[in-house]
Amino acid sequence: MKNWIYVFSSTIFLLNSVSCKKDAEPTLITSPTIPAGGLVTPPVMPTLPAPSASAVTSGSGANPSQHLSFQFPSDGVLKMIDIGIIQSGISEYFSTINFNGGYCGLQQTSDPRWNTPNIAISSLWNSSTNGNSNIDYVALGITGEDFGGEGTEKKTIGAYGWQLNHWYRMAVRAWKVSSQIYIGTFIQDMSSGTWKLFSVTDVGASSGFLGSGLDAFLENWDGLGGPIPKAAYLKDAWNLNAQGVWETSTSRQFSANSGDQGRNKDFDNAFNAFYDARVDGYLFEHGGNVKPNSDFNGGRILNLQAQTSQGATPASIPTGSIKSVTASYNSNQVTVNWVDDLATSPQLSYTVQVIDSSGNVVGTSSKTQPWITSVTIPASLNNGNTYTAKVSITDIFNQTSVPVTASFNAR
Repeated sequence: MKNWIYVFSSTIFLLNSVSCKKDAEPTLITSPTIPAGGLVTPPVMPTLPAPSASAVTSGSGANPSQHLSFQFPSDGVLKMIDIGIIQSGISEYFSTINFNGGYCGLQQTSDPRWNTPNIAISSLWNSSTNGNSNIDYVALGITGEDFGGEGTEKKTIGAYGWQLNHWYRMAVRAWKVSSQIYIGTFIQDMSSGTWKLFSVTDVGASSGFLGSGLDAFLENWDGLGGPIPKAAYLKDAWNLNAQGVWETSTSRQFSANSGDQGRNKDFDNAFNAFYDARVDGYLFEHGGNVKPNSDFNGGRILNLQAQTSQGATPASIPTGSIKSVTASYNSNQVTVNWVDDLATSPQLSYTVQVIDSSGNVVGTSSKTQPWITSVTIPASLNNGNTYTAKVSITDIFNQTSVPVTASFNAR
């Protein structure tokens, strides 16, 4: 298995959140229709156990790189997994989702650019046959960078402020437009239930989507952190296939990289993994006084049992919803803005319709763009008449929201 070592490029560029321009002085905005209901209850997650490993005061070398790989029956358009980090250290990568062509996860870094050591990252490799990768969107404060060292790629990276002993859910969603495959990375704070669209990248599409596997890994990329243990729990690995069917893993295999004795030095055997019924999930850890448990029987590979209570479909993925819609008309254009409820499942695509008083659709916009919450639609409306803007979204789990409307006057 490869050790993924990150080399920052000298070329860095900052991308701002993408949105359509509003009219400077809208004619009229009426009170929006807000869907019934209240706050969405955050998911209930198991308490994370206290770590059992300790730091050591002697020895040198890296924490051994290790992988926990899940296999599924089908190619997936979405991969999702929950992670709870219980021990960490500088220059540690908790990669949660490796898919065909890229990976994402949480890191602890000494890089001062983010004003926090606890960041998130998502990367997409260039296709060897179908052209270069691109960055389409990054959240506010996230940076897009070129990356080299083991090939070339686009990397999105920045502050997320994750905390020890908290659960986070990471999801990667793919879709295709013409000859490109787009990859959206989403993170949910399981304490609040709030989702964040982290970034969207794209690359020339080949056959398939994200592949049939999901690989997570731990890596100490500076090669110096061996004395400090790092540990995380993973649970509820999911694959959503192109037919919209949820799949749980058919196999789960842990492996500690072999042949890295020169890098790992005194900590080459400081690795471990096991199924923990207390969280119905998997601990993997390395460094410090960590030792492989007896199930390894002197080896570096271990097959792990299935979770006992994962179920057939994910829990706590409420259908994406819209909190409010506003609309205005100016210079033969209708501008429609909406606010997604980030405590429900995140937007993948949107449909906006402009409807006259007779129920006729006189303008529409519909695209798969999870970052867009404002559109301008060309339309020649009759002055003095009242129109309705209707917005619905489909979330990353293929669930369609209840439409939300706003009335406006054409003047």
